[in-house]
Amino acid sequence: MNTFIGRTRELGGLQGLLEETRSGQGVLVSMRGRRQVGKSRLVSEFVEAAGVPSAFFTASRQPATVELTQFLEAARTGGIE
Repeated sequence: MNTFIGRTRELGGLQGLLEETRSGQGVLVSMRGRRQVGKSRLVSEFVEAAGVPSAFFTASRQPATVELTQFLEAARTGGIE
């Protein structure tokens, strides 16, 4: 895998959110932006370094109710990466 360089500010923001979860409350992080700017890579690198359980779901252009139903089903059955 290529070396991950940069994104210090973004990684710090994610680390701050992770620290907030130490109180026992979960956090949902939603990320959006232009295609091919490294959103998925940023999350993958952060989760790997943090060593915490996570669920990763990539949205599509389906109606929100369909996506939410698919996400909940995948979470229920353990089908989320």
